[in-house]
Amino acid sequence: MRPASFAFFFITLFLIAPLYAQSEQATVCFYYKRQNPVNPDAGYTFFIVNNKQASGQFVLRYAPKSKFPYIDLGRPISGVNDVEVAQMLSNRIASFFSDYDRRKLSTPLQFRDLIDIITDGSRVLKQVNLATYGVKDRVLAFDADAADANYMLLKEPNALEAGALYNLVVGSWKTNTAQLDYRERVLKSSVARDLLTSQTIQKAFEIELPSEPQKQELTAEIRALINNTEERATYALIVAALAVLAAGFLGLIIFSELRKRVEQFNKFESRLKHLDIKINRPFYQQASEKDSSSEASSSRTTEYLLARLSALEQKLGVQSGNALMLHNDVAKQIQSLAQQHWHTLQQSTVFSEQPELLGRLQIYFSELFAALPDLDNGLPLKTFIQKHIVPHIDRIDSLFQTEPDAALNTPEVVTNYFKDLMQLLDIKEIDIKQKVSKFDIEKHEKAGVILKTPLDSGTIIKVVRRGFIYNGTVRKAQVVKAE
Repeated sequence: MRPASFAFFFITLFLIAPLYAQSEQATVCFYYKRQNPVNPDAGYTFFIVNNKQASGQFVLRYAPKSKFPYIDLGRPISGVNDVEVAQMLSNRIASFFSDYDRRKLSTPLQFRDLIDIITDGSRVLKQVNLATYGVKDRVLAFDADAADANYMLLKEPNALEAGALYNLVVGSWKTNTAQLDYRERVLKSSVARDLLTSQTIQKAFEIELPSEPQKQELTAEIRALINNTEERATYALIVAALAVLAAGFLGLIIFSELRKRVEQFNKFESRLKHLDIKINRPFYQQASEKDSSSEASSSRTTEYLLARLSALEQKLGVQSGNALMLHNDVAKQIQSLAQQHWHTLQQSTVFSEQPELLGRLQIYFSELFAALPDLDNGLPLKTFIQKHIVPHIDRIDSLFQTEPDAALNTPEVVTNYFKDLMQLLDIKEIDIKQKVSKFDIEKHEKAGVILKTPLDSGTIIKVVRRGFIYNGTVRKAQVVKAE
């Protein structure tokens, strides 16, 4: 080959190679419109298209303080760090480049500068140089806001602006100019309607607006019908207004009557509570009051006086030969049971460490023994239980209360004595589970309330006095409840 031919070959290769490389160069086009044309900080609506794919619509906003961009995912950006924000931006924006320098596009600040370069200017379509970020693709930016004022650029299919819009509706960058089906594709595309205003599409593609319907003259018959309808509507409105006023007046009367009824009910409830407090006395007190007049005149047997004397001697620590002789079977059983438990209580560690407590307990047992001859004298068992057994249990319970309204804290060894004594006399104790059971006016007597508590209203918090049921008669338990 001659030297001239070699020279021609190399010159041709030198001229064609850049064109061939440019033809192989990928194209990335950013389509955007401002959320608020007056304030760019309000953010943008973006679409991105390259040779292979389209991004779909996404909204880019700016953080209020740092002014860093972030992808709006429909939830607050608080709690997301800069690394996560940059990763989201990279997935949505940088992933459309064939290649880029990740050191220069890895922070929200760098992405903000990139977006400022893309959205700078007011041309419908411009080429953007992003070589600073290591981007070798041909990058274009399509400003939808500028298209509204320059719709003529979209009418010409051979224009690059029309080609950019065509590639958007196709879904990837295929060509630099629009094809024959350009108008049909754009008018059917929802993406084009999301990017451009309806006025821009109407002007660019010469779509006729629907014409206004011609006004027809109304006949006299139709006008009379309309007037008649208006009159009826007016009457209906007047009747409706009167009905509303009447309903309001009746409502006021009913409300006033209900208010009076509520006040009467509250007064009645208050009187009921007052009467309940007055009559809610332990049943044994009632029995004591009934018996008080006849007790003074009742005769005492010699054995009863001897029993009282024996109890007094025991209180004073004087030993005597007086023996308590009982004839009533129930009295004997009570005496035997109490004596057995008395010996058990004396040996219990509860009282061995507290001699003063044991001394008071001995007095209460002695009082019970001294009262047993009442049964020999014909005192009914129910009255005996009311006058002596119930107070006997209450006095022993009080030994273990730090104060009158304290919760019962009776030791198990004493409780066992109570259980055997009540079983002997067929007395049922009212079962109460603290912080579980609910207040029952038939079985419980309010000794106090606690307002600030997590428990439901009416829940019994503590028991300060036992309750009993004997032969259908109830001695209410005194409790403190939540309110």
